[in-house]
Amino acid sequence: MRAPVPYEPIDIPEPLPVSPRKKLLIVSTRVPYPLTDGVRIRIYNTAKYLSRDFDVGLACLTYEAYTEEHLEALRTVFSEVSVQKVSLFSCALHSLRSLWNPLPVQVNFFRWASFARRLDAMAARYDIVLCNHIRTTEYVRHRPWKTLVDLHDSFGLRYERTIKTVKGLMRLFARYELRKIRGYEIDVLADVDHAIIVSELDRQFLIRGGAPPDKITTLNVAVRDDIRPDPPSDRGRCISFLGRIAYAPNEDAVLWFADEVFPALLQRYPDLTFHVIGIDPTPRVLALRSRQNIVVTGFLDNPYSLINDSTVVVAPIRYGAGMQNKVLEAMLLGKPVVLTGIGAEGIDGRDGEHFLVADDAETFARSVSELLDDRARADALGVAARRLILDRYTWDSISAQYKTIIDTILAAPPRS
Repeated sequence: MRAPVPYEPIDIPEPLPVSPRKKLLIVSTRVPYPLTDGVRIRIYNTAKYLSRDFDVGLACLTYEAYTEEHLEALRTVFSEVSVQKVSLFSCALHSLRSLWNPLPVQVNFFRWASFARRLDAMAARYDIVLCNHIRTTEYVRHRPWKTLVDLHDSFGLRYERTIKTVKGLMRLFARYELRKIRGYEIDVLADVDHAIIVSELDRQFLIRGGAPPDKITTLNVAVRDDIRPDPPSDRGRCISFLGRIAYAPNEDAVLWFADEVFPALLQRYPDLTFHVIGIDPTPRVLALRSRQNIVVTGFLDNPYSLINDSTVVVAPIRYGAGMQNKVLEAMLLGKPVVLTGIGAEGIDGRDGEHFLVADDAETFARSVSELLDDRARADALGVAARRLILDRYTWDSISAQYKTIIDTILAAPPRS
């Protein structure tokens, strides 16, 4: 009888170590890198700071472009990165479902069955799911997971203000969407464990609409931790605006300032320049390049260098909701800021001490002129602004509050 052939020895790998830490899955509709706008910055830094205490994964559905280098950068912060790319055209088709179903356009736009299946498989391996924005909440409703939603701001409040400020198709869309989004924001809170929002004003708006106060916590925006003030270069008198220009309230702010405020300032200060800094400039904003002393930069690797050199930073936001990252960043750099009352919402500062508030063109021009003429006054405003941000709007303080909220959710019994 032939001797049996012995089995070849098999190297059995050591089992992967089981992390004793809880696992948090962030769900997003935007790849949070590069850090070119407030939403990306908030998602990225949420993961960066919470990864001190949790294993943080990312599940993303997006129509926006990204590169492998962007994903590699994210893997330095996230323990797992899963991105599903869809087309903008397909998202637009999905949004048409709002014509016959009760969901808002914002939700239908990003509602994909294939992503829901992917998320179901991922979430089973995590202890808690953090939805970024109301656009992702439909994926966690009626699921058994522990869930936290970062609303950012209230779409209902944003659309109410849009209706009062803009005209044409934008107003018609805001009226249509407001009817659905107002109730949806409240209904979502019944199906999640908790929600956070960046401004107490937005929180109170939702509470007046019927939201349970104990289900929403105000958690401020925090500034980036990688920008520092430097001695300014000699660019002469320079006013700057910073923000993602394709965001409708930012586009409106730039056009209003260029049309209603800057001409009067230019008449008084012929050497004054206005820099529009930010990604995705719209055709209407790009057209401003033909005007005297207006510079539209588009994307910059380091926009903060130009902000640092600015004499005054402006944020003439006329509608929208939430808090303005661009304002906090300018204040962190010690720049004097002139802004509208809406632009100042959520910031625990005082008009005349930390910034100047102006809500009409004449007052706005006068406030900017005051800072251009009185450098000592401008410097004092900038120093006070930077101190306020360092005291109250850093990621160290915000992430500690974030962790407390998550720990409370994890310790609570499952929702009935």
